[in-house]
Amino acid sequence: MSEERSHKSYRPLTVLTFRLKYLFSELSSVSYHLLNVGLHAVVCVLFLRICRLFLDKTSSLVAALLFAVHPIHTEAVSLLVL
Repeated sequence: MSEERSHKSYRPLTVLTFRLKYLFSELSSVSYHLLNVGLHAVVCVLFLRICRLFLDKTSSLVAALLFAVHPIHTEAVSLLVL
């Protein structure tokens, strides 16, 4: 009987980014961290632009800053040290 190693999670974008990072830098944790910080910055800018559609400039800036530094996002940008 074969042992199942999959965790049954379907996350194609996450798997694609992991594979691309591994292709370019193998297991270098610095490159993983820099790419994650860059992707987080892009998402924060997109969030700011979407907020500006519904809120005034000050409120949308505050919302985007809170989104950028909220502790729930630390897993996305934390440095993995091997």
